[in-house]
Amino acid sequence: MADRFYPTAPPRLSADIRGSTATFKVEQSWSRGKLGMDPIELRVRNYAETDPESGAPWSSNALRQCYRIGAERFGWSRRNARPRATREGCQFVGFGVATAARAVNVSPAIVRVRLLSNGRAEIATAAQDIGTGTYTILAQIAGDVLGLPPDRIAVALGDTSLPRSPTAGGSTTAPSVGSATHLAAQEAKRQLARLAVSDARSSQGWSGDVDSGRPCTCSRQKM
Repeated sequence: MADRFYPTAPPRLSADIRGSTATFKVEQSWSRGKLGMDPIELRVRNYAETDPESGAPWSSNALRQCYRIGAERFGWSRRNARPRATREGCQFVGFGVATAARAVNVSPAIVRVRLLSNGRAEIATAAQDIGTGTYTILAQIAGDVLGLPPDRIAVALGDTSLPRSPTAGGSTTAPSVGSATHLAAQEAKRQLARLAVSDARSSQGWSGDVDSGRPCTCSRQKM
């Protein structure tokens, strides 16, 4: 949602030319107000509770909250619905709202996670970082699961000798390799917990759900 837009050229699209152009035109027509209905109210009334094509439930959908929070922060209730009715100096000021969806493309990916005895971790996969922040993303995801700061996680990428990952394109790297990293880190943590409880040299009195990957707690017993 934007409160100001200073057009210097017709709208241009950077990636999906067909879908973006069509979406812009649909959103533009919805916002012209010919129905006499507030643009946000119109969108809320037409909110899809499930996927319109398949009928499947959304895995996540915070669109209603986006409308509400955006309207509050941009002062939507003070909006003058009449076009070209508000000026700031020699410039017109307008309020507008639009909705867009981006498909999440996921491809098979394999990630290797190693937990080292020095308290560090290594993440390895053949994915590339073409400037989109893959190194940072994977370190953050693994760190969140393992409870380690990103600076204690080494990420190895861009080598065909590493576990297979999809090519960089179609915004697939983060959801594909990121998801694989999350699952691999969970499994590494489970294996570490199993190793700890099965090792006779480990502290006695362990409790917790090892298979779920949730951290176990240890209570030392006095000997």
